[in-house]
Amino acid sequence: MKFEQGKIIKWENKNNQEIVFLVVSKNNEGVVIHSDSLISVGTLVDLTDYENLRPFIGTVHLCSEPNNK
Repeated sequence: MKFEQGKIIKWENKNNQEIVFLVVSKNNEGVVIHSDSLISVGTLVDLTDYENLRPFIGTVHLCSEPNNK
């Protein structure tokens, strides 16, 4: 799969758990925007480490909250 900046792709395991990535401008890297408790949201990962990546079709809702620490 060609990784194109701004595209949303997903990886799914045999238990139907998925990780959804937003492809970034660096070569073959993506940031996690959704995960079924497999990896932390916001993690930057090398997409070449994942087999069977495919386009994500669906909706991902992102929420932002102030950090009041």
